[in-house]
Amino acid sequence: MREVVNYLLFGWYPYVCITVLILGSIIRFDREQYSWRAKSSQFLRRRQMMWGSNLFHVGILVLLVGHFIGLLTPIGVFDGLGVTHDFKQIMALVVGGIAGVIAFIGCTLLLHRRLIDPRIRKTSSWADLAVLALLWVQIGLGLMTTIWTIDHLDGKEMLKFMGWAQGLYSLNPRAADLILDAYFIYKLHIVLGLTLFLITPFTRLVHIWSAPIWYLGRSGYQIVRSTGRTDPCHPGGVSAMSCSVHAQLPTGRPVNVTVNGIAIARDEIVREMQHHPAGKPIAAWQQAARALVIRELLMQEARRLNIAPQPLTEDGRRETDEEAIMRGLIDREVTVPQADDATCRRYYERHQAQFRSPDIYEAAHILFAALPADKEAYARALADAEGVLAALVERPESFATLAGAYSGCSSAAQGGNLGQITTGQTTPEFEKALVALSPGDMCAEPVATRYGFHIIRLDHKHDGKLLPFELVAGRIADYLNESVRRRADAQYIARLISAATIEGIDLAGADAHRVH
Repeated sequence: MREVVNYLLFGWYPYVCITVLILGSIIRFDREQYSWRAKSSQFLRRRQMMWGSNLFHVGILVLLVGHFIGLLTPIGVFDGLGVTHDFKQIMALVVGGIAGVIAFIGCTLLLHRRLIDPRIRKTSSWADLAVLALLWVQIGLGLMTTIWTIDHLDGKEMLKFMGWAQGLYSLNPRAADLILDAYFIYKLHIVLGLTLFLITPFTRLVHIWSAPIWYLGRSGYQIVRSTGRTDPCHPGGVSAMSCSVHAQLPTGRPVNVTVNGIAIARDEIVREMQHHPAGKPIAAWQQAARALVIRELLMQEARRLNIAPQPLTEDGRRETDEEAIMRGLIDREVTVPQADDATCRRYYERHQAQFRSPDIYEAAHILFAALPADKEAYARALADAEGVLAALVERPESFATLAGAYSGCSSAAQGGNLGQITTGQTTPEFEKALVALSPGDMCAEPVATRYGFHIIRLDHKHDGKLLPFELVAGRIADYLNESVRRRADAQYIARLISAATIEGIDLAGADAHRVH
């Protein structure tokens, strides 16, 4: 049994891990390139990030290079270079020990910040935490092996693992036998290391394939923000390359947005952009600028009318003074009529479809599953459906039996019964055919959908009922009052815009809202 487990873990498992590592990485790069990244959390918390990341990466890179050179370099190469086994063992112990301590400290810092900082913890997936924890344990196991390595400075123990690793890439079927008697701590270290290879394509570890080695040899340059001034040495040109972030905002001379002579800071507009998502940054900038212009207009008018803040508290949240002032201004200046019973009743009479419960259908079907793209299978499904439909015309009572025998839907177990369904719950083609049937009828021909062909039977239909006015009157009144309030607010703001002097951004005034 011991030999079998040893062979599975060190003769078979390595090939599985390496195969998944290579093929899985290729497939992920081909199908999910946008997920091929390290997902840095530096912008959430810079503290510990620089020390932890640098220490971990420096240490782990030294360890990886050392392991690959030490395990995969043929013994004859070391002998030819005059490197003795005991010297190689001591070098591995010293260099690997130092690099291991550095990597362990860095990994500890990274794991600590990811577990302790609530913002980073919330944005971390279980895979992120698992990878860091596995790396921390793996480095710790590697450091623990030095205790046993000190007792074998002659290099004989290392020779076993060199023979095993080189036997794997030479496809030696007996390579696992070379480490059968190795210490358990070494074997655990190897298995966990192979497991990290196995999970790499499914985690952020995949970014190791994209290490920016070219970065070390690139020419130096500096990216600075454009000021819009021309270079005196190069008339007509800009002074420097624009930063990518700022290049997406209005370029050239800065746009000064003012409301009655009061300027709105560009930085304030940029901060407001996060609340106005748009397809293009310039659109978000314009929406943010308009929102701040309207806020400034309301605040100026409130100051003119000496409106004092009276903050409200709702669901534990207290209004800011600025919010309370703007609400107080609107409440004072905008008069909104309330919808009376007659208005609500007129709306009810004109929009009865909105207050009607949907029709309910009790139906059954037999699905002959086939994709339209597979023309041969689609034609075969149609022929089968026509044959079964002809049989049902002769013997309608056999519907449940034939559904259990032919239907590709899970409802086949219930004789094709779909239970109660309403409009919008099935495909348009299915629904159109179902609605056209009378209770007890079956479709005259198979109904084609993207899933294949259906034989549909309508068992019962429960007509929807119009809800009483008294039941929906409150909901109608709320809707009408809110609609009127929104229009009135927009018209009041439009009047303020028309009376103000606004520069740097265009806003629709009273004319656009037909306010006089």
